[in-house]
Amino acid sequence: MTQPDPLDPFHFEVSRGEEISITETAIGTNDLVEASLDGNTLERPFKFSATKTPPHRHVVAMQFDFDQDHTANAKYTWKVSSDHGETFALPKVTPSSVLDPGLSFKVIA
Repeated sequence: MTQPDPLDPFHFEVSRGEEISITETAIGTNDLVEASLDGNTLERPFKFSATKTPPHRHVVAMQFDFDQDHTANAKYTWKVSSDHGETFALPKVTPSSVLDPGLSFKVIA
């Protein structure tokens, strides 16, 4: 897995068959995260295998929520990892940021 454009932290290039994991940590709030892969619910732990052929892509839609009593510093930290050894930290999610970021995984090989 690579991240070809450092200015676009939500786009990745992967190999067919590569196993992708998305992990997140809730800080100051209950863990209220959901995900879907190509329009289908992705169950925890958030993992999938890149099964499409090049140059198609998988899209993961994330949804982060915060409980009513979240702390002033509430946030989610999260990262994307590959079974090939790469890990990329993603921008933190706060109550004032985009709560439904999408991730794109273009199959290149």
